[in-house]
Amino acid sequence: MRIRRVTAHAFGHLREQTLPLADGLTVVYGPNESGKSTWHAALLAALCGRWPSRGRDEPGIERRRPWAGSEWRVSAEIVLADGRRVEVWHDLDARYGYAKDLDRVADYSGEITGPGRGEVPDASRWLGLDRRAFVATACVRQSHLVLAAEDAAGVRGYVERAASTALADETVAAALDRIDSFHREQVGTERSKTRPLPVAHRRRAEAEAALRAARAGQAELEECEAEARHWRASAQAALARLRRREAALARAEAQRLRARATQARELADLVAREDALVASPVGGSSSGPALTSATEVAAAVEAWRATVAVAPPAPPAVPAVTPATGPAAGGLSAVPAVAPRVSSGATVAPSAPSGDAAVAPVSPAVPAVIPPEPSPVPASGPASGRRRSVPLFVAAGLFLVLAAVLVGLGATIAGVAAGLAALVAGAVGLFHRGRESALTAASRSAAPPSQPETRLQASVVMPPASVTTMIQPSVAMTQPSVSAPIQPAPPTVDDAVVVAQQRFREWEERLGRAERRVLAVAGQLGLSGESAADAVRDLEAWLAADRDRQAARERSAAHRARLEALLDGTSITQLEAAADRAQERAAAAELEAEQAEQEAGQAGPAAERAGQVGPPPADGPDSTVDDDVEALRRQHQEADRQATLAEQAVATLRQDRPSVAEAEEQLAAAEAECRRLEVLDDVLTRTRAFLARAQERVHRDIAPQLAAAVGRDLAAVTAGRYTETVVDTNTLAVQVRGAGGPLRDVEHLSVGTVEQVYLLVRVALAERLVRPGESCPLLLDDVTVHADQDRTRRLLDTLLTVAERHQVVLFTQQEQVRQWARTTLTGPHHALHELTTLAPA
Repeated sequence: MRIRRVTAHAFGHLREQTLPLADGLTVVYGPNESGKSTWHAALLAALCGRWPSRGRDEPGIERRRPWAGSEWRVSAEIVLADGRRVEVWHDLDARYGYAKDLDRVADYSGEITGPGRGEVPDASRWLGLDRRAFVATACVRQSHLVLAAEDAAGVRGYVERAASTALADETVAAALDRIDSFHREQVGTERSKTRPLPVAHRRRAEAEAALRAARAGQAELEECEAEARHWRASAQAALARLRRREAALARAEAQRLRARATQARELADLVAREDALVASPVGGSSSGPALTSATEVAAAVEAWRATVAVAPPAPPAVPAVTPATGPAAGGLSAVPAVAPRVSSGATVAPSAPSGDAAVAPVSPAVPAVIPPEPSPVPASGPASGRRRSVPLFVAAGLFLVLAAVLVGLGATIAGVAAGLAALVAGAVGLFHRGRESALTAASRSAAPPSQPETRLQASVVMPPASVTTMIQPSVAMTQPSVSAPIQPAPPTVDDAVVVAQQRFREWEERLGRAERRVLAVAGQLGLSGESAADAVRDLEAWLAADRDRQAARERSAAHRARLEALLDGTSITQLEAAADRAQERAAAAELEAEQAEQEAGQAGPAAERAGQVGPPPADGPDSTVDDDVEALRRQHQEADRQATLAEQAVATLRQDRPSVAEAEEQLAAAEAECRRLEVLDDVLTRTRAFLARAQERVHRDIAPQLAAAVGRDLAAVTAGRYTETVVDTNTLAVQVRGAGGPLRDVEHLSVGTVEQVYLLVRVALAERLVRPGESCPLLLDDVTVHADQDRTRRLLDTLLTVAERHQVVLFTQQEQVRQWARTTLTGPHHALHELTTLAPA
């Protein structure tokens, strides 16, 4: 490859300027600020273009942006070994370029453009290099003669390729580099924490830890789920017991309500019957005005009976006596005649005739007609018996009510005792009622006769014994057959008769008033008795019926009070409805209990441990049904709370717990990745070892060639001071040896010698790295700045020799070099260009 010219369209301070180059050695001389380094950078930019944006830009190009305007362009005309004349053009700002044939329409950009993104045409690729290797070997910037580490890395592969594969595209070193790069990027070592193999090992360890944690979490979750099932089963079992108890209570409540409703209905029927009995009329006309109370009726009857009971004896009926002489006749004529009241049931003695036969002798053998003594009603008679039987019946009813209430409340023994007391009171009441009936019958049979009979009996009552005794002597005196002397009569006989008659009349008046009162009361009650005795019997019947009605009223009040106590502000229908609702609650509670038992049974073994929550409390002497239900409710609430907490913990664990299956899959993937990388690491290690052994052989082949080339030119430059060199093809480190002396590292020599040695190394590399048939142009900028006059002349002579094989472009500011060029460079094969100092901008 030969560069015919380079044109700076807009590059640094250069604008549309062209620098022609000779095929051999071209010396470009100029003082400082003349643009030598700018043209050196323009040559590099015209051949290789601008580095890709992702890569490291070549600083010699980046500092040469145009001073004015926005365009940044450069081009060069080159001639290849096959005779093609090509123009390489670059728009450096746009990172765009092309390579076209100047003789015919052809575009060669594809031949020299790399596959990477942002690549531009690179003419060094026609030499078998790239821009990095071209800069490291053929393009030497000012004061950059010594090869840096990156320069050595850039050309090492080309050196090995040139030695091992006869300039093939690949070398052992490149393969090793690629293996190392691939190993470093795709495998790595344990020291590189971010590379795949240590990352895979770390991921495998993390996956193993995650799997252990997942399994531990799974065990914890299973334990927590078992605990949750246990508490849920306990809660359901407690709920079942609670519902069973509530159902039993509801059934008992329904039974009590139904019993209350039944008892209330019976009491309502009793109240209705008693009310009907109270409302029924008693005797007489039911439409008559109720103007008389039972007290008044009883007073009237008692007054009549008391009057009858104290009836006095009737005064004697004294017959009319014929006037006679003597004191006896005068005494008897003074006794008034008494017209006694005869009752209808008494027998009346015939009145004696007048005359001598009027006074018949009264013989003691002749029975006297004595009126029956009225039997007074004893205090223990019907009235008193009736008064004692009614309270007993009331007491019996109250005891029955108390027994029913106690049985309803569950106090069975007390209820039975109250019932027995009711039976005893009822029996005693019945006994007194029977005695009352018997006494009533006896009193009626012994009652005084009716008013006419009473009056009749009173009219025929015999005089008392005193009167009879007083009369008998006078009567005996009238009988001639009586021989006993007549005793004189007591002087008080007339007075006693008068008193008896007066008392009898008063009694009759009282009896009349009593009869009228009785009849009036009977009339007010609508009773139509023909006599006072009939009225008294009717009134007593009325009083008996009134007592029954009063007893019925009292029983009705007792039944009504008991009914109100049973109803407690409700009705029988409401009680029955409440009983139905209680029965429904019992059925619902039973159903819920069955469901709870089924759910508890579904928990499996946890259901067997449900009793651990606590059995239902036993009924003790101080426990009640409410306490029992409340204890069961507390058990259920506590078990439900524990179950809820356990289920929440299960949900939290299930949400946060990693899946065991996923952890196993991740561990399997991590282990597979580790195995793959370990196998790859082993393969790459083995391959690299094999290639390293091959590389050693390559180095043994290329190293002597480079050492011979550098040693030949170095002996000429140093005038035989250093005749032998050793080049490390791996690092491009150079050692030199003088005649019979030891090898010394070139870094230990002077700066000028080091630069001269590495310049010769670059020349030797450039000759051996290019493709066969191609020559690499050398672009050198002030490479003799640290050489003395003798070494500068010998170095320029060496470069003139090199220019016979390669195109050499030397930029310099040394006057010695310009003078050498003026005297040495003759003919069209070489050229000297002298630049002038730029005008101030």
